[in-house]
Formats: sequence, C-alpha cells, structure tokens
Amino acid sequence: VVPEEEAEPRRVKVAVLLPLNVESNKLPSMGIFEQDTAEVRASDERWRLDTKSDIFVQFYQGVLMAADSLKRDGYTLDLHVFDTRRDVAECGRLAGALNMLAPDLIVGPVFANEFRAVAEQLGDKTIPMIYPLSSRRDDLGRFPNMIQMNESEASLIEDMAEWVGTHAGAARLIQVSPEPAFVKRWAGSDFVTLVRGHLPEGKRDSIVDLRWRAQMSLDSIRKSLDKNRENVILFPTVNEAAASRVLPVLSALADDYRLTLIGFPEWLRFTSVDDEVYFKLNTKMFANHHVDHESPEAEAFASRFRENFHEEPGTIANRAFDMVLYFIPLVDAERRALLQELPDRPGNGLFTRFRFQRAGEGMSLENRGLYMVNYRFDYTIVVAPVR
Repeated sequence: VVPEEEAEPRRVKVAVLLPLNVESNKLPSMGIFEQDTAEVRASDERWRLDTKSDIFVQFYQGVLMAADSLKRDGYTLDLHVFDTRRDVAECGRLAGALNMLAPDLIVGPVFANEFRAVAEQLGDKTIPMIYPLSSRRDDLGRFPNMIQMNESEASLIEDMAEWVGTHAGAARLIQVSPEPAFVKRWAGSDFVTLVRGHLPEGKRDSIVDLRWRAQMSLDSIRKSLDKNRENVILFPTVNEAAASRVLPVLSALADDYRLTLIGFPEWLRFTSVDDEVYFKLNTKMFANHHVDHESPEAEAFASRFRENFHEEPGTIANRAFDMVLYFIPLVDAERRALLQELPDRPGNGLFTRFRFQRAGEGMSLENRGLYMVNYRFDYTIVVAPVR
C-alpha cells in the first residue's frame, strides 16, 4: 500500500485558449525619456493593459484561483495557455499544437469562428471542449464534444416560456411589441408562441398584444391591464434602448396595478435602466449565474481574489473559477467518459448551477442550470433555481 503522503497526485492536463492579444500588452521598452524635465525610466512605468485583453485576463485570473483551490485538494494541473489573438488562422495552427499536447480538457476558444477552427481540426474529438461565455450556438452544436456553459437562446426561451405557462395561468398575459426602430434582436414571435403552447387550452388565445409607440400615454396602457388580477408583462427583447424607453413608463402604473415583468439574462448588464424600475415591476429575471455578495463563501473568494490581484473579481472571473473547479475533478474521475456522464453529474458552484443536457442526439451539451432573480416590490431580491 502506498502511504498517503507518497501517493501520486491527481493530475489533469488543461489547455486554455483565450484572445489575450499578448503582443498588444508588451512591457515598455527599456530606456530613459524626459518627462516634465525629470528623467524617468521606462521600466518603471506601469503596464497598461489593452482594453481588448482585459476581460480575458480576468477569466485567466479566475482559472488561477480555481487552480490554487484544486492544488490544496491534492490535484495537479498541467496548465497550458494559448493566445488565439482573435485570429482564425492562428487557431488553425493552435489545433496542431493541441493534437500533439493531447490535453484532458480544453477551455475555449471564446468566439464561434475560433472555436469552429479548433474543433474541426482536433484529431481526438472525445476531448471535452468548453465554450465558456457565449449563449449563441450557431452551427457549433454539431460538435458532440462541445460543452456550452451559457444556455443557448433557443433553450432559454423554451425554459422561460415553460415557466410562464406553468406559473402564470391565472394572470392576464400582455405582450409588449416594440416600435419598429427597436425590432432588432427581437425574440417576440418565438417566445410568445412557446408561451401559448404551455398555457391551458382555454388560455392560449388570451395573450393581449400591446403595440408600443413613441410617446405612449398611460391611459392607452391602462386599457390593456386588469385591476382585479396580476398582469404578467412579456417584453422579449434584449435591446437596451427599447427597455430604457418602455420599462420606466410601465413602472409608473405599479401603484395601481399588480404587475410582474419577465426579463432576460442580458438585462442584468443594462446600465440605462435603474434597479428601482425592476423593483416596481416585480421583475422576474432569468440568469445563467448569480453572485450572492452577502454569502460567506462569496466574500471569502472575493477576499482571496483581492489579495492575489489587487482588484475586485468580476463576473467573468467568478464564472471561470466555478467552471474549472467543477470540471477538473470530473475530468480526473471520468477522463474520456466525461461527455457521456456529464448529464448525470449536476453540481453547484459559488456563482453557477451546472445542469447539462444534450441539445439533440449526437449534438453538443449545454448548461440549463438557470436562476430566477426576482426584484420584489419590497426592494428585496430573491433568487431561486428554475429547475
């Protein structure tokens, strides 16, 4: 029997492919130059990070935080980081390096055309490849070794429609159709059709269509509302300009009517809609991740992050930490069988729920672990799992 202290550490080889654009972030050249009549050594100047690299450096910081935690648990990560430069040709060259490296897990690339270039040229298509940040699947779903971390748009509106049909059967359902100028990125027809399919038979034709126009009056909106029951508002757009016009107007009626607004994950990133609007509209927002800033675990992570990197962790770092911490033990345990076993391995990270399903036979896996983030009338936020 091998003594515990002499046991071989659990070793996983990981390749991380990110558009770090390292060449745009070179340290200043050595030398001395004049500044305000004083001599300043260029080597003393701070390294200014290119804005195109910033979020992906945050992602890498999250990976490093997870690697540190895994090391404490007895894992050894052979971590290989590649700069894709957001260049498809470069990704083609990197595919050759990956074929020689034969990693146990590939994280990235983050853009669809880069991911496609690597996935098509990967010799061993049983190596799990994580598509970490995008909810757009495009034609990438045909790769059975692709693992999509954000629920695809098609699956998202299906899950949202199922929730509305199940929980809002007794309410008055109102579809807000935007002005023609805001039709871009409009999921209205698909979403509302799916909602109808999940309603009881007698309710399927009862959704009111409120066609929005510029300078919409409150009196014209009142005609669509019911004072005697809850009014569930479906406004299926991810256009921030449309939301910033429509939602504050609807919130002006919140004192007189019972309103509930159904929101999309992208709304969490809107900067032109005040949170008070979401509270007044009792907004139930679906999300792929959530940070409970008051939890001791999240605070401990943030404290460690600040200690290591002298900045606050962002959403990208949080998610990278969760996915690496979740996947490495599974890869170590299952190796190439991971792709078959993943649907039976639900898990919960600090910021992410992991609930994987196949998008279809022979297709990719996607994470359908949604949260419901409810901005309530009493100015509290209640978070619950959707499934």
